[in-house]
Amino acid sequence: MIGEFKHIWARFRADEQGAVTVDWVVLVAAVIGLSIVVLGIIWQGAFGFTLRLNADVESIDVANYTAPEQG
Repeated sequence: MIGEFKHIWARFRADEQGAVTVDWVVLVAAVIGLSIVVLGIIWQGAFGFTLRLNADVESIDVANYTAPEQG
């Protein structure tokens, strides 16, 4: 019984498939986390730009609009 357990334990310690799986899970979690952070930063910038653009468009007086001079 103990000899069989030692054999199972030795085989378990030599097997690295579980370690590779854990490495991939950590790597994928890090990539997803960084993607969420980057997406949040981009979203904030785009949202701020659209708010400013909307304010500029709303402030245009269409009835009395004159095009800016080219030059």
